[in-house]
Amino acid sequence: MVNEFSIAKTSTVSSISLKAIWVVKADSSYDIYKGSAITQESILIRTIKGQGTIQYDNNVLKAESCTLLLLERKRIRRYFCSNNSWDFWWFEFYTTATPNLPYNMLIQTPILEDEEDQVHECMALLRDDDLISQHLACAKMSVLLYQWLKNSGYSSFNNMPYEKEIREAAQYLQNHLNSNISIEQLAKKSGFCSKYFCKLFKSIYNTTPKRYYIQLKMQAAEALLRNTNMTINEISSNLGYSSPFHFTREFIKYYGCPPILYRKGEKQKD
Repeated sequence: MVNEFSIAKTSTVSSISLKAIWVVKADSSYDIYKGSAITQESILIRTIKGQGTIQYDNNVLKAESCTLLLLERKRIRRYFCSNNSWDFWWFEFYTTATPNLPYNMLIQTPILEDEEDQVHECMALLRDDDLISQHLACAKMSVLLYQWLKNSGYSSFNNMPYEKEIREAAQYLQNHLNSNISIEQLAKKSGFCSKYFCKLFKSIYNTTPKRYYIQLKMQAAEALLRNTNMTINEISSNLGYSSPFHFTREFIKYYGCPPILYRKGEKQKD
């Protein structure tokens, strides 16, 4: 008899919600300026060949062939072709429960044999309005990202202090989206003072627990708007907001438009 098994070392799995993919073949005239953004999107830039320059906050990074760069969109100020050409993939996505991704680090990783095919397959799935195709696109993007990171030799710093407790706290937030949990309550439940808890949380999840909780609620709201006929009042109540007004205000901060207009836009796509 053969009885094989595998057991995960953590209950926290990555969650990537892919919004858009761009395939760019830029020349020396390519120069994009960005104003201050309120969106919480992440950007993944995968340079195939050539060279580009990315300015974020007061920092500058040179993206060369076979590199990977993860940034928060709101921090990007300008990006441009700094040589004769710059060929790259540009991914826009939201992420939760994905600890220790290497933001603001230029990572060298070789080109995968079927990389271009995988990206174009991902794009084709993303264009499809079918919900399963959308989930497949997110999954394929996740596979690509972790293939790149694995081939680069990147370490996810698995032995960070109190990582188990912080991941359990993050899971608790995911399981209580219908509540309104304060950071003080969560810190106390985890056995830390608020200040130290926030520091630990940010070191693992690259964001504050408050922002993380809002991200979870907003992504849940977006899914409910797209996939159900629940009213704005019902969604607001379902996600623990004290009133539709407070929910709508938060949604506008996150997505840039009221939930009712967001839903109409999604229906137009259908």
